[in-house]
Amino acid sequence: APFVFLPILIAFSATRIFGGNPFLGAALGMMMVHTDLTSNYNVAEAMAKGELRYWDLFGHQFAQIGYQGTVLPILVSSWILAKLENYFRCIIPASLDLLLTPLLSLLITGLLTYTIVGPFTRDAGVAFTDAVQWLYNTAGVIGGAVLGALYAPVVMTGLHHMTNAIDMTLTTKFGGTILWPMIALSNIAQGSSVLAMSVLQRHNARAAQVNVPACVSAYLGVTEPALFGVNLKYGFPLICGMIGSATA
Repeated sequence: APFVFLPILIAFSATRIFGGNPFLGAALGMMMVHTDLTSNYNVAEAMAKGELRYWDLFGHQFAQIGYQGTVLPILVSSWILAKLENYFRCIIPASLDLLLTPLLSLLITGLLTYTIVGPFTRDAGVAFTDAVQWLYNTAGVIGGAVLGALYAPVVMTGLHHMTNAIDMTLTTKFGGTILWPMIALSNIAQGSSVLAMSVLQRHNARAAQVNVPACVSAYLGVTEPALFGVNLKYGFPLICGMIGSATA
């Protein structure tokens, strides 16, 4: 559940760091994973079936897509929310602050998210998938090494979910996908970096409480605890995992 609703946790923390009200950030995160929206995990399937719904706003159509499992859209939207909130608190009288500041901050941020921020980051994801296909088709083993090295940083941005569209297309056409083996190897490499940290920090009981579960989780396919909890924190384990993944 925390990974499915990850945007809520990220928005809560990010908005607080950006100087805004973390509970408004949580509300923004809830808006971005609202159950009436098509789940980000099911976008490719909904598009294939023609079931994706759209809003008609300002003469344009905007897809009603959630942001489950994403990071970059939430960070940008949280920053906008915090800045708007602080701006409104400066110009709105204290007697109306409690009523108008949260309302205007969330309303404007929500509109910007669904009309500009979300589509822009989603286009960035499409560009990423096109680059993945080009690399693999034209660069061979070098392309595989580049993808292996870069997959972990891509996971940290949340753009890795866009590869689902490639996977579905390849599976439909050829009965399999070229990406999953590289993804699996990247997960194992990052998990192995955490395993190495467990050995190096074997006398640190508190570190072991984080390292061991993160390692097991990465081997089972969920690398976020390993990436955010250990490897990104220390830096060099992340690099080692990227090198191992590229080599594999």
